Amino acid sequence: IFDKAGRFIEERRLRRFPEFCVDENRFITGDQLGGRPEWIQKISVVEFPPDSEEVIEHELFRAENTGIIWGEGNSAFAEIWGTPRIAYVCDRELERAYVALNTEYDIFVKDLKGEILSVIHRPYAKVKLTSEDKLKLLTNDKEVEPTDWRLKFYPDTAIAIRGMKLLPGGYLAVLRVSGVKELEVDVFDTEGRFQYVLLPPEGLDIGLAEFYDFGLATITELPDGMQVYEEYLVKNLPDIFQPGRQ
Repeated sequence: IFDKAGRFIEERRLRRFPEFCVDENRFITGDQLGGRPEWIQKISVVEFPPDSEEVIEHELFRAENTGIIWGEGNSAFAEIWGTPRIAYVCDRELERAYVALNTEYDIFVKDLKGEILSVIHRPYAKVKLTSEDKLKLLTNDKEVEPTDWRLKFYPDTAIAIRGMKLLPGGYLAVLRVSGVKELEVDVFDTEGRFQYVLLPPEGLDIGLAEFYDFGLATITELPDGMQVYEEYLVKNLPDIFQPGRQ
């Protein structure tokens, strides 16, 4: 642990892998319980009180058969547009977490002890997938044999939520799957009330973007393999984004 000036404070041994740091004593971790067919994953807030060997765990969410798509026997695969996963994001300032199964549009707003504060639900039509769509998603538009064994086990509908992002002012952005390799962004205020939809520019993978007070930033890969850092300003939403950056 270092202070804000970069000065070393202390070293601590953790017996769990921290996926997200809430503060110096609390982390969000992901765990797998059991194996096939009882394949369960869960997300928890784990507290490591200072000067203590005690570990306190607060479960946020659990789900069966997430993170992977099973085939026959022990065969399995994963792909970002069709694999069930637990999606979550944590707001340090408001001391709350948003968690959901990415195949459904039901987002549980919880405090960091795992208690449900509210549920965000928005009517949503699932994106149905043809065999051609599945091939496109599995191969990233590269040539592949249409007899690929994964087609048999790939879901017939895409996931509902690609992920969630925090916006300035405590607003929440839900990256909703609106088509094959297409995303739209649903914006909710701090009370979970739907506000509007952000439509990303064509060619921008908003799932890779990070949001800031001026808008968003992402790294785009060009056809020749070069990567370019790009920033996008959002000028018409002054309640969230503050224009003025040149």
